[in-house]
Amino acid sequence: MSSPLDRANISVVAYHPDTRVAEANPAACSTLGLSWEQMMGRPVGDPVWSFVREDGTTLPPDEHPVSRALATRGQVRDVVLGVDRAGTGERLWLLANAFCDPEGGDVKRVTVTFVDITGVKGLGRSLQAAEASHKTGGGLRIVVDNALSGAYIQGGGRYHRVNQAFVEMLGVSKPEDLIGSEVVERIAPEYRQAMGECIRAMAGDAKQASRVDLEYLRADGSRVTTEASVVALGGIRSGFQLVFVRDLAERRLAEEYRAAVKQQALEAQRTESVRQLAGGFAHEFNNILMVQKGYCEMMRSSLQKDDPLINELAQIEGYADQAIELTRRLLDLGRKQTFNPTDVDLNHLVEDAGPMLQTLVGESIRLETEYARHPAIVTVDRAQIEQILVSLAAHGRDSMPDGGRLSVKVGWVDIKEDPSAGGSRLDPGGYVMLSIEDTGLGMDEATKRRVFEPSDPVGGILRGGCLGLSTVPEVVRQLGGHIFVESEPGKGAMFRLLFPRVETIPPGQPATESSPEIEQPRLVLVVEDEEVLRGIVVMMVEKLGYRAVDAGNGPEALALVEREALQPDVLLADFVMPEMNGRELAERLRRMFSGLKVVYMSGYASENTVEVGADDSDVRFLQKPFSTADLGSQLEVVLKGSGEG
Repeated sequence: MSSPLDRANISVVAYHPDTRVAEANPAACSTLGLSWEQMMGRPVGDPVWSFVREDGTTLPPDEHPVSRALATRGQVRDVVLGVDRAGTGERLWLLANAFCDPEGGDVKRVTVTFVDITGVKGLGRSLQAAEASHKTGGGLRIVVDNALSGAYIQGGGRYHRVNQAFVEMLGVSKPEDLIGSEVVERIAPEYRQAMGECIRAMAGDAKQASRVDLEYLRADGSRVTTEASVVALGGIRSGFQLVFVRDLAERRLAEEYRAAVKQQALEAQRTESVRQLAGGFAHEFNNILMVQKGYCEMMRSSLQKDDPLINELAQIEGYADQAIELTRRLLDLGRKQTFNPTDVDLNHLVEDAGPMLQTLVGESIRLETEYARHPAIVTVDRAQIEQILVSLAAHGRDSMPDGGRLSVKVGWVDIKEDPSAGGSRLDPGGYVMLSIEDTGLGMDEATKRRVFEPSDPVGGILRGGCLGLSTVPEVVRQLGGHIFVESEPGKGAMFRLLFPRVETIPPGQPATESSPEIEQPRLVLVVEDEEVLRGIVVMMVEKLGYRAVDAGNGPEALALVEREALQPDVLLADFVMPEMNGRELAERLRRMFSGLKVVYMSGYASENTVEVGADDSDVRFLQKPFSTADLGSQLEVVLKGSGEG
């Protein structure tokens, strides 16, 4: 997120409550000589910036303004700190102010502002010269001229030196327009007394800075609201003061920054809450839909092929499938980006996505689809492929403002040699090609090279409902695929995706519904807390030719295994259950039976479930609702993983 402080001159660093850097603006990075990446996460006691006191001794972490602000949950003002600038070793002197950002009684952030007052350590000699000659020394000139905020030296009520920042703040042409004139002439009348009281309040302490809110009069008569820090030079009797003037617009920028960070955190919390709520609803919907689908499947298997009820059951199943697809897409939008690769027929995927793509591209663009003559099976994350289709279709639509044709094709490609295509080496073997071609404006070579570069994500969402093309190559790569782009100006563009072809029938296809050939029925322990759903799953298991025993929860399953001296071959368990979840149950049982295979069931593909068996061939994940064919495929795969089945 672009920070309001990116354009500010004042250095601002935000810290987490553990005193580690959470954010820093460019001015702070420049002042300290560190990049943004180098600053992130560093604690206040990190040797890289070794803050020192005014006497040159190392500042302990608990004396840092951040630590002091946290201790009091308040503000720490006008602390002079020394730091050696990274890279150059130059000693800088900073005037630091810190304040806590509490929320609900807890401190969420501590924000620190730094003003560069390098040269202050040379004030001793300069002050003596100033008292003797009533002229400012060279050290003070450095302090004033190089201060990032407005700064000036006043003596006898007149300006003796001003920096360019103060000149610009007051809207005058040059420093000479101010030098020699009376300070009060540029201070709004109602604030002049406050300035006098501020100077008298210092009571001769040259190290004590006083702070006062002032309004200065600009050359055009307008006012600028400021916060001034006044330091007596050489004691109050010298009659000289060093004044740093901070435009409170900077403070407003800091407040905007804090508000923006807070709003961002609230939005993230709100999004996560909605995501979790959607997941909970989806879990319940998927359980209901699985019961509906399960009963339809059992009823169909008991009917003759010419029974008129077959058509009615098909209608019920068809609408259930639509509800399943809608629920799955809502989950895909809400869940974090995780990969759940399964065997998918791209013919079916493109066919299912057709209505969605036509709605996306609009009526002025004709959508054409072409399918492979044979099953186009690849191991991919279905949701990720759909997101790629949406992104590429939106890109094609945007390149055809006056309408045109978008072609989505699926086909087989066999690589018999080891050629080089587009700079990417392809291993010999069978591939499935998914191509998206438009008749739009096309791209020249320079544009084609930048087509996958990140663009404005907000604009992308507003225009196409997708996140643009920048993530497409990485997703394709993680799925083991390759992507190629072909385009010429005025001749449209074609994106070709190649994925290794799987020479088997994917889960979910009717051809896999037959029972696996096994010499002896394997024992499947079914654990599901929804009683009706548990009955459906048990019938599916038995229909596939396996033996089944069932339990309603984890403790009940453990007691059943012990009581009946069971030795299950496969644990088929709901991942989310009360008392003991599926993972915990599996861990307990696998300690008892080292060769136990596990298939998790879940109506909500959260990050934990989709990743739980990623590196374990003895563990599979089955998304609810599923068919007997889906279950049969997963059981066959997990048992064959160790040479069984």
